[in-house]
Amino acid sequence: ARTGVVVRPHPSRHPGQGRARGADTRQPLKVQPLRQPLGRFPARALRDHPPSRYVGTSAPLVASPRPHACLRRQSAAASTPTPVGARSSPHRARTLRTALFPRGSPARESAPMLRRPAIPCARLTACFYGNFVPLDVTGMRQTLRRGVLFVPTMAASGQQQPFASSAQFCRLRTFDHHMQKLEAARSSVEIARSWLSKGQPGWALRCSNSALMGYLSIGVAEHSDLDSFKRWLEEQEVTKLLTQHCTTLRMLADAVDRGATPGSTLGGAYGHLAIAHLASLVEADEVESALVSTSIRADVYGLSTPLWRLYSATYSKMLGSENSAEPVAKTSGSRWRGLEKYWQGYITLMAARTTGGNLEAQVQVVDELFVARNKDMKLDDGYEIEGTGLHPTKLDFRKLSILAPRIRSNTQASALGQAPLPLWPVSRSWWSGTVGQKQPLNGPRKMTKTIEEAGAFYALDLISPEELVDVADAAMSSGREAEALTWLAIESDKSRSTVGPLFEQALRELGVATLPASECCIVVATVWARQVQAGTLDPVMFGFMVGGLDKHPGFPPELAHIVQDAMWHEERPTAYGYPADYGTYQQECKA
Repeated sequence: ARTGVVVRPHPSRHPGQGRARGADTRQPLKVQPLRQPLGRFPARALRDHPPSRYVGTSAPLVASPRPHACLRRQSAAASTPTPVGARSSPHRARTLRTALFPRGSPARESAPMLRRPAIPCARLTACFYGNFVPLDVTGMRQTLRRGVLFVPTMAASGQQQPFASSAQFCRLRTFDHHMQKLEAARSSVEIARSWLSKGQPGWALRCSNSALMGYLSIGVAEHSDLDSFKRWLEEQEVTKLLTQHCTTLRMLADAVDRGATPGSTLGGAYGHLAIAHLASLVEADEVESALVSTSIRADVYGLSTPLWRLYSATYSKMLGSENSAEPVAKTSGSRWRGLEKYWQGYITLMAARTTGGNLEAQVQVVDELFVARNKDMKLDDGYEIEGTGLHPTKLDFRKLSILAPRIRSNTQASALGQAPLPLWPVSRSWWSGTVGQKQPLNGPRKMTKTIEEAGAFYALDLISPEELVDVADAAMSSGREAEALTWLAIESDKSRSTVGPLFEQALRELGVATLPASECCIVVATVWARQVQAGTLDPVMFGFMVGGLDKHPGFPPELAHIVQDAMWHEERPTAYGYPADYGTYQQECKA
């Protein structure tokens, strides 16, 4: 029973029950989930119930009345079962190999001897070797959910070559761990929306913080380059989650300022700073500034340790925040205590970025500390984002965030008495070879519409429900406040029947007037004209798009010449006998 394998008792052993002559005494095995790691079970428990001779075939697992004779009665078609396990217990020298294969057995030499278990606890019941096609990731996940893992082998060559190894089991365990974290992160997002709908921004902030930390931990552990990391974050819609997190944080900060909520609900600076670095990597600059500003609040500043106070103050000074706290530098006689040495490199790097110091030397120091931190077994990270010996990571997200190009106005810098922060702190060639240029995720950035412009597009049925949600996010980031706007920004059901009424209610709460159709056409054409000037829309296509507005009643006649110019541009001069200088007229129409 301790192994999780339960053999149905012989019918004759139950009082009052008989057994027909010649009946098959072999009964199917009933598999139960493990309650503790496999490596902690006594070896004799698995020895008493070894794999049957049906292992590796399509037949169901069957128990023999004499389990000790299973190994001596292996079928010629089935492979010899090779145990995959670990040391039976810390104080025992016997392994599963010794239990199933006595010394001197020919099969003993090929049996693996794993000293430590590489099997996820409470997820696997038993591990066998057999002739199975290697499972894909989905198959492994489904098999894990059923509780039994059949380890595949490479039998294409006709030889019994073990496919699974200790490293592969570790990768499988890591994959299962990441899948659990991904499911937990998505669940936290839904719970955060539920708390926010109940008017509890404090609990909603905790849930969204947990979700963002989960996404960050999976990303830095699975991706080794910035581009793939950003693409994965885009697939998980982390940018939208960051905007929702920032909105919830502002609501909670307002409640704290009013005295309705204690300041301790904002927490310390560590979480805000980590998510701020994540926001900078996905180019959510407004979210980054809001989180860094929160980390230097008096109530948050007081809950933080001296290290993170210095970190948040230096970060704020690097961004050029007008209300940045003055960092208190370490004196020459002071020393970094314990594990603080691993994070002091980032503070020095931010200071060098602010003052224009030697970044190459500081980056080398940070890289060395990152490698040392990933090897330090004494360090444990609860969020699994920093990179430790127990939870190593492939990506140093703090360094990439600090080195990311930023633009700071000279007016703001001079008001703070600082030198302007350069867009490229070092040469472009060094940046390209070391970190990679910071490019938008989807090519050119889309020109965001104001809430008034979105109202005109909505009246003409020219805007999608998804874009309405994005407009609400942008409006709240710019300081517009309305209850319906908040609900629209966090709405997950992006159907027009759900989003449309929320957007109409938000327009009423914000006092946005409803424009007639003629004025809506002019507003829409103006937005498209801005895209032409920005180079994201072809002028001829712009003319035909404006021509598509004539189906609405009240189409303004002043827009008709735009359609006419587009049509004249598309005419073929040679087909209609136009003069040779018509090409010049075409260019005039396009202009």
